[in-house]
Amino acid sequence: MKTLFTFAFACLTSALVSQSFSVYKTNNTGINTATITNGGTLNETTSASSLLYTKIKIKNNAANTQTFTVKRSVLYNSPALILDGSSSTPSTYFCFGNTCFPSNINAADPANYTILAAAGQTNVNAPTSDNTATNGQPFSIYLDEAATIGNYVIRYKISNVNNPNDTLAFTVVYNQGVGIKKNTNSSDFISSVFPNPASGESTLNAHSSINQQAGLFIYNSLGELVKTNKFNLVAGTNDLKFSCSDLSAGVYNLILTTEQGSLIKKLTVSK
Repeated sequence: MKTLFTFAFACLTSALVSQSFSVYKTNNTGINTATITNGGTLNETTSASSLLYTKIKIKNNAANTQTFTVKRSVLYNSPALILDGSSSTPSTYFCFGNTCFPSNINAADPANYTILAAAGQTNVNAPTSDNTATNGQPFSIYLDEAATIGNYVIRYKISNVNNPNDTLAFTVVYNQGVGIKKNTNSSDFISSVFPNPASGESTLNAHSSINQQAGLFIYNSLGELVKTNKFNLVAGTNDLKFSCSDLSAGVYNLILTTEQGSLIKKLTVSK
């Protein structure tokens, strides 16, 4: 019986630990500065009329060669990002494999998938210029800011080409809490989400500097929009109640959008 239990536990553990790669944010020399988890968030701050780049490293944890691809989803942008492939700003684009894609491309094509070698290795094919093969960085994200700083929420999903269940999605939030101020010098913010974890109903406590409409967009860890709600905010504190009963257990990003910008919080749903 003990042997059978040990075998079953080992099989369960193997099934749970299915992700075959790790993802890291790095500095300019390729040194890891943060581990990016599935459903995680990177907070970045832009400067007016400047180009900000975020460098990403993918590490292969499997014993065999693997191939990966990436997909971008713009969840929120204010002002609107110019995603027509031109050099107009504000815009965002990414480099993956050996190619830097223009702003109108949301996913790498098969010829530019990142190929990772044996266990523990990172990609030897890297994008042009600042991402060198020496640094082993196959993935860079760029935000080309306009003269006015904006608010942007962008989701990236890295997928194992040969295993659609082997994915890691993360969100890059640019200028969280910046650029949403009014002439009164007051700003909007989310103070809390409670209960958190939640199962039936949760409440988002949000402060608004003016009377305005708001949309609450709920995204799962894969970057998929699973639920929307609309609210009328009053100037001051607002308790925004929404149902979680129809959501599966997991971690979600709550993005509250108003005419002044976007605010983001995490919510864990337990069943």
